[in-house]
Amino acid sequence: MEPMNTQAFDALQGYLTGMYAFLQSKEIPVLPKKPDELLEALGHLTANNELKLKLTGFYEDFVGLFNGSNDWLVWLKEFDHLFVKHPSFLAHQEYFFDIFFVHALSLQEEKDEDFMESPEWIKVEAKLENRGTELLNVLMYLKEVQESELRANLDDFLNEFVLDDEFDYQEDAEVYEEVIANKNWVDLTYSEMVRNCESMEDETAIPEIFTPLFCFFKSPEKTSINLMACILAGGKCERNTSVSALLHAWYHGTSAFPKFLKVGK
Repeated sequence: MEPMNTQAFDALQGYLTGMYAFLQSKEIPVLPKKPDELLEALGHLTANNELKLKLTGFYEDFVGLFNGSNDWLVWLKEFDHLFVKHPSFLAHQEYFFDIFFVHALSLQEEKDEDFMESPEWIKVEAKLENRGTELLNVLMYLKEVQESELRANLDDFLNEFVLDDEFDYQEDAEVYEEVIANKNWVDLTYSEMVRNCESMEDETAIPEIFTPLFCFFKSPEKTSINLMACILAGGKCERNTSVSALLHAWYHGTSAFPKFLKVGK
């Protein structure tokens, strides 16, 4: 089996860990009000081995996509079949597609640096239209931050990445218009921020990541507190927690998660 791109591997574990943390929290009769109290309460719960097996089974099948074939079209077909085999993950498919895309592209570029200029890529690209989310841009930004040994924050993402003319592959800044206009929402409480974001996310160009983007940038250096706060904030908790966990895992690695919540190997 080809080794997975390390950060893609971490992101996959992160998303599933976020799902597990949220689903485990539903076993607590009355949720605490503070993130550190919720983390402690989760630590005292008996591990849900059935749920972990289900999430781990999806994890292993996802990794297994890249065992054997080196053909994009085969990978795409097998990726979509994953959600026939695991229908309970269907609502999360396009976030997993972002992880799939990052890893598949890294494998091809290792073999051929000019792959994205090849006739093969032109054929593949047509199949990728309208797949995935805008999450890829956030992942590229966090990669830049790591390489520069800086710290991620929303102002830096907007000013030095989204609005930087040097990034000619970047989408039009209009995509992030509502993020730019409301960037101060990260100074609100988690619950206020989530309520504001979710009230308008469907009107934005990036509805899938609008609220999770704010959730991540609220406290990008505090993984456990961030995830617990996402759960306590209300709204679309499972999505917000899972996507934020994906970004934390990409940014910090999976060692940032408590062992009792981690999913995968």
